[in-house]
Amino acid sequence: MIMLIISAVLAVLYVGAAIWHGRKLPDSVSAMVYLLPRAGQWLWTLWLWAVAFLILPSLMDALPESWTCVGFLTIAGLLFSGAMPLVKNEANTLHYVFAIAAGILSQVCVLLINPEWFGAWMLFLFLMGSPYVQPWGELGKTMKGKGVFTAECVCWLTLTGSLFTT
Repeated sequence: MIMLIISAVLAVLYVGAAIWHGRKLPDSVSAMVYLLPRAGQWLWTLWLWAVAFLILPSLMDALPESWTCVGFLTIAGLLFSGAMPLVKNEANTLHYVFAIAAGILSQVCVLLINPEWFGAWMLFLFLMGSPYVQPWGELGKTMKGKGVFTAECVCWLTLTGSLFTT
């Protein structure tokens, strides 16, 4: 449980720092790598790997034994995404494939651990599709084009939330 708490703290602090530094929501978790100087972009990889490795023990413990391979593949997807961060003006197909796979597999894990956490997707639907958000001036402008980042945050929220509540 301590490792899960450390992982959550690292995730929240880094994303919070990226939002503060960039003065806006990033387009995606991967796009946060661009906030670092080229020589320091390895720190983004280190951060993603730390968050992923620290979640792994709790994830393996929470999943039914016959489904632990899904948890392992979720973390592997994150690790491979971290190993090949976005590079401007270059094709990043494998990065996206691993990141999308990790997101989908994380939700399979949520389904197996505590499906009640799928209710958090209502927040995503509200922020992305609600006619009430768009007219809200700044909130509507802040959320425009941030669907990937919001979906990634909801994937993280549902996974860690389900792990904390098992």
